[in-house]
Amino acid sequence: MELAIFIVARTVSVILSIFSFMVLLRAIFSWIDSLRGHPISEFLINATEPIVAPVRKILHKFDIFRNSPIDFSTFFVIILISLIQTILSIAVQ
Repeated sequence: MELAIFIVARTVSVILSIFSFMVLLRAIFSWIDSLRGHPISEFLINATEPIVAPVRKILHKFDIFRNSPIDFSTFFVIILISLIQTILSIAVQ
């Protein structure tokens, strides 16, 4: 049973790592004008927006983030994913 839990936790952690990498790529692509509208960029936006959008909505409740020219939602999503991975790692031990 412990092996099954470990395998599930590890699989979730790998999926979260891939998603985190996708969010990071999305942020990088958004800074490069020539990559905006590129099919890979559009894929990254469509794949990550269901998670990034709610975080952005929460952050926009705070003036410091609402008035910022930088979208910090991707940064907070990556931190959130890292936190979830840490919790999973501790729970499995």
